[in-house]
Amino acid sequence: MLEPVAEVEVLAPEACTGDVIGELASRRGVVREVTPRGERRLVSVTARVPIAGTFDFVPRLRAVTHGRGEAVVRPDGYEPAPDDVRALLTKL
Repeated sequence: MLEPVAEVEVLAPEACTGDVIGELASRRGVVREVTPRGERRLVSVTARVPIAGTFDFVPRLRAVTHGRGEAVVRPDGYEPAPDDVRALLTKL
């Protein structure tokens, strides 16, 4: 069974990097790259996240970055669903 996955690119203050990565990880996201950006002490975080985990991501991102984080979410294909997700779906 496959689930849709998105590429999420976040631009946030460098001081919020740990919170951003934690928020992505809580949604089963896999961080691919963390890159410093510009002179304003920003960081770009790119991750692959199951689309089901992206629905309320932007409001949470705004909360953990105090309104200074931005995100772009793009569909990026399909990946095998983990066993626990498959088991949950087969019960429905």
